[in-house]
Amino acid sequence: MKLNERELANTVKLVTSNSISKLGDILFDYVNSVWLSKLGNGSFWMAVYQSSETIVSVFVNFIGGILSDTKQRKSIIWICDIIAGLLCIALAVFVPSIWLLYAIIAVNIALSVLSSIRDPAYKAVFGEIVRKEQIGRVNSLLESCKQTIKVAGPVLAVVITKFVGSKMALLLDGLTFIISGLLIRQLDILFETEPPVAKQSNFSKIKDAFKYLLAEKNILIVIVFASVINFILAGYELILPFASFAFSKNAYAFFLTAESVGGLLGAVASNLIRKELSSKYLFWIIAVAGLPLAVMSSLYQVSH
Repeated sequence: MKLNERELANTVKLVTSNSISKLGDILFDYVNSVWLSKLGNGSFWMAVYQSSETIVSVFVNFIGGILSDTKQRKSIIWICDIIAGLLCIALAVFVPSIWLLYAIIAVNIALSVLSSIRDPAYKAVFGEIVRKEQIGRVNSLLESCKQTIKVAGPVLAVVITKFVGSKMALLLDGLTFIISGLLIRQLDILFETEPPVAKQSNFSKIKDAFKYLLAEKNILIVIVFASVINFILAGYELILPFASFAFSKNAYAFFLTAESVGGLLGAVASNLIRKELSSKYLFWIIAVAGLPLAVMSSLYQVSH
């Protein structure tokens, strides 16, 4: 069964909007990470920049989940995009250099809040713009375009920043968010989805989740192990912008592109792995995946 004309128009708008917005995210992070890494105390401010985004997301995701159960999903998405765009433009045009450091941190926190509110609504709006049996096809197309932007985005960020400068890059970043929001505003709502009649409180959900984890030891071990891995990778992400000092001026963009290519290869490889995994088998896969990081320091010492 194919997408009808209205569903196809919605899909084009949605995929285009998401691709433009993703490019804006990459451009914003690249410009700010490079700028922060050049400061005298760059490692500290990079840590503040990255950790504030994560911490805010953890706490605000609950609000985003609640709002996504309303009927105003489209409005939530495009309003968040427009606000994000205006904040980036204000950062580029109106903030003096003396306040730029603090403004970057503040705007990044604000964008994290907006993203946490927007993303759950974005996922939920699929059921309103195409038939249920077409959601998988639209989501597959969306993910393919997103991965493509993740690969090409860092390279485009380097080119844009080189030719127009950081300030103009932030201005362009703001325009991408605004264009993304305007595209979402033009979505044609085809199916009204009713919010749940009765909802369990967020506190009860969290309590039940912890009870379930304590009862399922294998799942708890995997989650704790994954948390430790994410903590270690956070350190890797923290030092990555400083690659420009160790290698070449555009090394950071090169590494971001390499990460995205690795993500594509990993997605292909995951389809070849059997789906029924024991926790022991999963740990072996993670260990093998971590070997490149383990030998990275030695390779650097030998080759640099």
